[in-house]
Amino acid sequence: MPIRKDIFEIKSPKFAQGLTLQLKSLRNARNVRMWLAPSGILSVTKPFYVSKAEALKFVDDNSEWIIGQLASFKRPETLGEWLERNPVYSKSGPMKVWLRPRGSEFFVSDMERAEVVFSYAGEISLRKVFVKFSREYSEKLAFELSHESGLAFSGVSVRNQSSRWGSRSTSGLISLNWRLPLLPYELQKYIVCHELCHAAFMDHSQSFWIFLNRLCPGAKRLDARLSKEGEKIFKLARD
Repeated sequence: MPIRKDIFEIKSPKFAQGLTLQLKSLRNARNVRMWLAPSGILSVTKPFYVSKAEALKFVDDNSEWIIGQLASFKRPETLGEWLERNPVYSKSGPMKVWLRPRGSEFFVSDMERAEVVFSYAGEISLRKVFVKFSREYSEKLAFELSHESGLAFSGVSVRNQSSRWGSRSTSGLISLNWRLPLLPYELQKYIVCHELCHAAFMDHSQSFWIFLNRLCPGAKRLDARLSKEGEKIFKLARD
């Protein structure tokens, strides 16, 4: 179990675009180990007694391996790169995104002005801030749609699901993917309504789709659209 974690950028001429390092000190670790995600984030674990300087030397000594790994796969678009080109969405329409790499982690959203500001330090930091925003946004959306439909739920969890946009447990807890606000609003609504409708039908029978279609006309069409348009978004920050 990690007892200390540091996240910082490595600036070295060996790495043309820089490298984000996530360094973890583990209580029971015996050796320094590292792996590189396609997103360009290098994760390094080390025993607690190994210093940060020694860990960085280990990274430097293995720079050729890192460069080879970077060249072996096509780096997916980062969340920061996506947000620089695309808005986030709300019921009122697209919201302008302002990125502020200032070091402190917070967000400020103004629905009336249709804009949101993210303050962060590095790609992992931005993801943490965006997840907080997504949790607040997704809970509000779920309560609004629950009130409109009369379908109840017990709570909302925002997670990093590997293959789903949403799910609902038998206890009524709705789990939503943190990438939800990156989708157009009509797809957000479809996902949440889909999970709300499981309050009446826990399966995907014909009766379920008829019921869902009352809340989201053209539900099957929206489902197909989600598979197509959501594919790129679903790949963001998969490491």
